[in-house]
Amino acid sequence: MNITGLRKVSEMRIQIVEDGVSLKSAQREFVERRLLFAFNRFDERIRQIMVSFSDVNGPRGGPGLQCRLNVSVAGCNDLLVTSEGETLEAVAAECAARGSRNLARRLVRRRAGRRDGSAAATSVRGR
Repeated sequence: MNITGLRKVSEMRIQIVEDGVSLKSAQREFVERRLLFAFNRFDERIRQIMVSFSDVNGPRGGPGLQCRLNVSVAGCNDLLVTSEGETLEAVAAECAARGSRNLARRLVRRRAGRRDGSAAATSVRGR
C-alpha cells in the first residue's frame, strides 16, 4: 500500500492511497483536479478528502478497479462513496460526481431542517 503525502490545495486536504495499484503522476493530477472541481464549492466545510484505489481482481488480472472516497465534513458524518470500473479515470470521476451530489443533498436537508425548526425531529415524532 502506497500513501501519497497530504497536499493542501486551496483549503481542502487531499490524500490518495494506492492499494495494489500504481498511479502515474498524470493520473494523480487528474484525480486531484477532478476532486477540486467536484468539491470546490464546499471548500469551507470539507476538512479532508481521502481517496483510495484498489485492484479488486488482484493477481487474477482483468479490469476491476475500485475507488473509495471518504470526505470528512465539518459538522456532519463522513461521506463515503464507492465505485468500480475498468479505468482509474472513470472510477475517480464517478466517485467525485456522486460524492458531490450526495454532499449537496445532505447540506440542503440539513439547512432545511434548521429553517423548519428541526424537521428531522418532527418527522420522527410523526411515525
